Amino acid sequence: MTIPAHFSLLMWPHEAQTALKYFASEKIIVIGTQTPTSMLRDAARQHLRLVVTEFLSAALDIAAHDLRLISVIGQGIRTVVRDMDLQISTSHETGISVAAISRLGQIGVDLMRTTLPDDWQDLAGVYLGDQHTASLIATPLSLQAQRFSQYWTQLEASLKCAGLGLTEYENQIQAAYRSQLSNIRTFSINTVPEYTASLAISGTTDFA
Repeated sequence: MTIPAHFSLLMWPHEAQTALKYFASEKIIVIGTQTPTSMLRDAARQHLRLVVTEFLSAALDIAAHDLRLISVIGQGIRTVVRDMDLQISTSHETGISVAAISRLGQIGVDLMRTTLPDDWQDLAGVYLGDQHTASLIATPLSLQAQRFSQYWTQLEASLKCAGLGLTEYENQIQAAYRSQLSNIRTFSINTVPEYTASLAISGTTDFA
């Protein structure tokens, strides 16, 4: 597998054939599903699990009732099919849920509506660090929401990939955290309008 500059979100079931064809030859895929804006988070999680089950059932030619999606604390979701260990990371935002599925080990995905919170400078200073905060301040106002969302989803995806919870930047640069985050690479995800998403993959992952 050649490492792409970015990944594309494939919506299920609207892009089902494209998604199935893609996963037949590639080792990582990001699928998404639309959800009612009124859907609660627990219901969105359950809906996405059903979508992932339906996708894997079709992609791997296995009965849905034979698939077991196991939630592992700090490691997302995993399932084993014919000795194939699949790692799954999920993210939810109003109107859409996404799942990154990997044949190559730990993975992280994060999605958010492209927005600039009123307290973005405080959030950036606490969680993103001085360098990203300075970059945001220097970014034209019309592009700040996109840049902030990009930085934020990269952070969240990286932490998920490493099995870590959201923590302040001063903790991220401590030795214990830094060693777990140092080998993680992030990629942008081409997603639907008004949303930003990022994917994180372990730097030791073999794409061959």
